[in-house]
This record gives sequence, C-alpha cells and structure tokens, in this order.
Amino acid sequence: MTRRRLMAAGVVAPVCSSLLGSCGGETKDANTIGLAASGGMFNDVLRHVWTDEFSKQTGVKVNLSPATSLALAKLQTVTDHPQWDLFELTGPEYELAVRQDLLLPIDTAIVDVKSIPAQYVKPYGIMYAVFNSCIAWDRRQIADVRQPMGWADVWDVKGRPGQRSLDPVNGGAGVMEIALIADGVSPDKLYPLDIDRAFRSLDRLGQQNIIWSNSIEETVQRLVSSEVSLASTWPFRVIKADEGGANIGFNFNQCMVEGEYLCVVKTTRNPKAAFRLIDWITSNPRACAEFSRLTHYGTPNLASLKLLSPGDAALIPTNPVVAEKLFASDDVWWSRNLELVSTRFKKWQLGVQT
Repeated sequence: MTRRRLMAAGVVAPVCSSLLGSCGGETKDANTIGLAASGGMFNDVLRHVWTDEFSKQTGVKVNLSPATSLALAKLQTVTDHPQWDLFELTGPEYELAVRQDLLLPIDTAIVDVKSIPAQYVKPYGIMYAVFNSCIAWDRRQIADVRQPMGWADVWDVKGRPGQRSLDPVNGGAGVMEIALIADGVSPDKLYPLDIDRAFRSLDRLGQQNIIWSNSIEETVQRLVSSEVSLASTWPFRVIKADEGGANIGFNFNQCMVEGEYLCVVKTTRNPKAAFRLIDWITSNPRACAEFSRLTHYGTPNLASLKLLSPGDAALIPTNPVVAEKLFASDDVWWSRNLELVSTRFKKWQLGVQT
C-alpha cells in the first residue's frame, strides 16, 4: 500500500451537477464499468467529483473498488470475466504493467491528450492525481524561524534535536532520495540512485534518531504527540491535523512529487466507456478544481488552478510556484530496482551487513 493510498477519513459534500457541467450527451454503451482505486475517503472523492455525474450523463454505471494494485490488474487478464476495466496504478506499477502487456494503449480518439501537458501523458496511462511529500516539524520543539530549509537541516540532529519520523522503503521512492539530498546530491542529479551513498547518509543520521512510520497517520500522530520533532510526510494529513488544533509546520523544499495513472486493462469488455471516463476525469476544470480543493492533489488540467482560492492553489504540486521546489521520482528506475533496494533496506534496519 502506497502512502497516497492511506488518505485521511472525513466527510465530503456531494458535488452538484452544475459544478461539473456537461461533457457530452447520451451514449449507447449504457452498461457497467469497474474502476479499481484506493478506497475509503479517496473513493468517496472520486464518486462525488466525477463518477456519479459521469453515470448520470452517460448511463454508464461505475463500480468503484478499494483494492487497486498491479496484482489485481494482472488477474483481470487471466480470467474470462474481468471485473475491473480501469485501474489506478503508481508510477512503478504502471511501468511493470506495460512490460507485462496488461494494458490497452490510450485511445486518443476518445481521450483529448492534446489538452494535457506532455509530462502527464504516457502511451498506456494518464497521470490524473499528482501529489507531493513535505518536510514537517512540531512547532513546540522547533520554531518556524528554525524550520528546516532542506534535508540537510533534517539530518542536523545537533541544531534541531529530537527524533525524526521517516518512511521505510516499501513502495518505491522516498527515503533513499532524501538521504542522498541530505548528503549533498542535487535533486536533479539523483538518478540512477547511489544506494551505497544513501545508506552511508542514513548511518550518519543514525538509527537511534529515526522512528520508521508505516502510514501517514502514524507520522502525523507522532508530530502531534511530540514523539518526533521532524518528519517526512504528506501535507493533506498535516493540514487536517492543524485544522483540528495541532501545531505542525511544513514546507515543500526539496520534496518529491509523484502521481497515479488511470489505465485500461487490455481484457476490458467496454474500452470505449473506460476511455470516456478517463477523458471525463481529466477534461473538466471545475471538477478538477474541486478534486484539488478536497485533496490538495494536482491534476493534469492546469486550467483548474485558476478556479482555486489563492490559499488552496499554494498547496497544489502542479502550481508552478510549488513545482519548482519539488523533484520527480524516477518510476522506471524504481520498477527495475525496488525488490533489490527493499531487501537491502530491511537488512540494514536489522543491522545486517550489506
């Protein structure tokens, strides 16, 4: 399970039809398609912002699953009755799915890829949800004037005492990259990752100064309780915690941007409707703006940024002001090296020489 798939719970008000507008008339493909996404709060957002209105306008019912994964996508290709037509896949999952021949190429006669910035379009998928990590600190232990301006400051245990909450290597990019940046590697020179140097950097920080968190909830709770003074985490939960009375600061300096791809499994029995849903999700700026307001994630529809309040727009990773602070993970590199790095990381955590 990725960090993005551990989104906070909460209540989302339904989005009215007038907000979304109409993206087309009736379709003859009035049946059912399945979309495997992340579940919980995130599926509620997808339903209220996009899929309910898509069904109303097209007559195509969209069933949402909470169990998206590469394994589930692969399972659909070996059954005579595939249940799911579209999948939300991480970058590394997308690369593996393409190599395993699990997906249909994007039908550009249906999906308007010309209106989507090139960095979000791949031959077999569209990055529709863009999200980023952040550096967070407990303001009771570290004043904003002493906030870390980058990962080297997070590694400075003398200048900023207290334990750090970091994410282990379990789904791809993250701790290896920030360890290298803390050691002086420029974010635009990270790949291919120098894994030996990354582990030396983690040794320098010291395991005694690190608490490994396996979810966003754990990380934020440790900041709220002052168990840690600094953390690598994701801004959505920090913002929600502060709204609830917490006192956590955060910034995006030298932080990572990632995304999820919408892909159509090659055994779908309704490819036209599946690709129409992708076009629906990416083409309406008002709906994309509402998605960003609710999640603080970006979308490939950059026109939606103009429909957000200045405060919300300042938190969106596709905002150029934010984007210039971020670095992108290399999904191809991670798809080829995740198992190797994960195994070595687990041994390092246990103190086994690697």
